[in-house]
Amino acid sequence: MDNKELLLQIAEMMEQQAIKMDQQTVKIELMIENKVTKRLDALLDGYKTTHEKQWELERKTEAMQGQIDDLTARLTTLENRTA
Repeated sequence: MDNKELLLQIAEMMEQQAIKMDQQTVKIELMIENKVTKRLDALLDGYKTTHEKQWELERKTEAMQGQIDDLTARLTTLENRTA
């Protein structure tokens, strides 16, 4: 086997390795797209739901605080009348 044949074999082997690497890259990209992306979407949906629920609870808390303040003022007025 001369040098030219050896170089051709090496070039062919390198081409096969490059093809295998491309195939592996495609597999990894598909795995990321199918698994990781879906999980990130689900995580973001959960975060959004949590944020919306927190906002709703804050609004309810503010409304209750307003009611407490109103009732406290009314109670103070009634106590002043009876004293």
